[in-house]
Amino acid sequence: MGARGATMQALITCERLIRTPVPLVYTRHTSRFLGLWVLLLPFALVRELHDHFILVPICDLVAVFFFGIEELGIREAPPCQSLKNRRMLLLTQRFS
Repeated sequence: MGARGATMQALITCERLIRTPVPLVYTRHTSRFLGLWVLLLPFALVRELHDHFILVPICDLVAVFFFGIEELGIREAPPCQSLKNRRMLLLTQRFS
């Protein structure tokens, strides 16, 4: 199998991954776990930080950061929504 065959095999594998849906239960579980983690974060940091006034901004920053990453993951969960991924999917369908 040459370079072209290896590339085609990689594209076929990517197509299988694209067509595999992310279960809704997984997304809900991740959201609930993240919410609980952010809720308990101040209790974990209170002993580490000597200045308690900085605790709120740090926890807010961490929460915004992690919930932002989660939101990006939810938006990108259906990968064929974006134009770039549609082109790649059409390319793999043409060669397979």
